[in-house]
Amino acid sequence: MKRLALYISAALMLCPVSLMAQSITGYFVESSTSRHQMNPAFSPVQGYVGIPILSNLQAASYSNLGAGTFLFPQGGTTYNFLSSKVSADDFLSGIKSMNYIDGVASFDIIDVGFRWKENFFWTVNVGIKSEIETSLPYEFFSFLKNGMIDKQSTVYNIEGMDMVSNVYGQASVGFTANIPAVEGLSVGGKVKALFGLGAASMSLDKMNITLQKDVYTVSSAATGYVVGNFVKLTENSEGKIDNVDVDTQELGLSGFGYGVDLGIAYRLSTGCALDGMKFSASVVDLGLINYTSDNITGLKTDQGTITYKGADITSLKSTDFTSTLNEIKDKFGELVALRKSGKNENQRKKLTTKIYAGIEYPFLQNKMRAGILYHCRIGEYRTGHELTVAWNYSPVRQFNVALSYSFLNSRQSLGWMLSFTPRKGMNIFLGSDYTALNYSAHGIPVKSGYFDFNFGLSVPIQGNKVN
Repeated sequence: MKRLALYISAALMLCPVSLMAQSITGYFVESSTSRHQMNPAFSPVQGYVGIPILSNLQAASYSNLGAGTFLFPQGGTTYNFLSSKVSADDFLSGIKSMNYIDGVASFDIIDVGFRWKENFFWTVNVGIKSEIETSLPYEFFSFLKNGMIDKQSTVYNIEGMDMVSNVYGQASVGFTANIPAVEGLSVGGKVKALFGLGAASMSLDKMNITLQKDVYTVSSAATGYVVGNFVKLTENSEGKIDNVDVDTQELGLSGFGYGVDLGIAYRLSTGCALDGMKFSASVVDLGLINYTSDNITGLKTDQGTITYKGADITSLKSTDFTSTLNEIKDKFGELVALRKSGKNENQRKKLTTKIYAGIEYPFLQNKMRAGILYHCRIGEYRTGHELTVAWNYSPVRQFNVALSYSFLNSRQSLGWMLSFTPRKGMNIFLGSDYTALNYSAHGIPVKSGYFDFNFGLSVPIQGNKVN
């Protein structure tokens, strides 16, 4: 735990990713068995029973920093950003004032959808989800790259370095209802029981670092907490946390909560050229989890100013990436050493809420459709926006290919999805929302910090009905 900021930065250097939610490329794919998770007013063309864990397995990544931010090809060799071969100006020109790595990953243990009567489709899901958000300020990277600039003294003021994570189980029941009184209108909802498994938070309000040749002083103020009695924090003789273990015998629930999804969709059918155009909107994961103080360990850093002597921190530059990381680990770990605060308070963690709004239009006798989707993610520290255009082609009812292009936060990337939904046998979908378009000669994505993978297997049941 005391090296939390180091591990976050190392993860960004090697694979700047986070994990996020359902495939937005599949939002307009009517046969998709997972799109009700983006809008409960949608239902697939037939019922299904998901294969446990594999029915809706999702992993994705996005950050405003890409691998190309940290790796620099030169003369047939790729150097990391800490190398003396890479200038500070070249590296720091790609760093924003505030940098992030956010997201959510999930899988379903139980995933069932079935039609009931003519106008209702029900879903039952039980699964595990994890969310993470981090904020990494520009000054943090400047400190790592530049070290001591002035021969006499260099000062860094690092503020706003934050991390929050949440792992929880959820059990949900949802429905889609076609409204007979209004042709083309469907509404949907989902209620969720949330079971907190664990969480962590760390907020570095400020860290003032003064570097001299063999002495550096640190003035810091940081607080945080860890949720879960299964997390065992070991303290050294100075009372600083120097190790973290997981006691599987203590695994259990640490909190409870609730959540809801709401959605609406309307398909035009007025006898004009726009017939078939569909409008939809939804809000997903609106809810929170309450964690009680009995399951929480409060954390804090030493207050005031601390002086470290005998350490040469004039530079962290090295062509040996492993030894450089070890050097960062040892030196920066001292700067953010944590202690138990002795102040354990109840915590309320809200879910990362998503908002979707889309317009789609079918043509060629519904074999093709085009759409545009707005996606908003409301997190702990920031709100992210994404705009995606999508094209779907279904030459036969059982097969669908979809392409998408996103161009706000994703820095322009291509998405794709293949879906096979036979009447009998096995439903399969496979896709990615973010495939980098620009690569260096060494195969490194130049700008994109986005990557995702979506996969699902389920068994079809019942008949077909498009809503």
